[in-house]
Amino acid sequence: MFTFPISNLASSEVTEAGWIMKDTYATSEDILLTLIEPDINTMIKEKYGKQMKWEVSKVLKVGLIVDHTKKESEFWYNVKLAVRLENEKDDSNGN
Repeated sequence: MFTFPISNLASSEVTEAGWIMKDTYATSEDILLTLIEPDINTMIKEKYGKQMKWEVSKVLKVGLIVDHTKKESEFWYNVKLAVRLENEKDDSNGN
């Protein structure tokens, strides 16, 4: 088991404008989700007709696709996620 002091994982400084800048630890999954979040929001809005809150329950697969059939090779990632949408309460009954 490894233990690390929290100061090694996060640091912060206050700018002249009073804003706080932090360096924090992020996993590769955190970075991936930040990059694809706008696409997930778009897919949910297209499917359900509105923006909804969601969370990833599991990253199922991440694959690198490389297309060598063109003069300059292209590459992209194929990502498969399990996404859970938040249930909205029905406020029509005063609940």
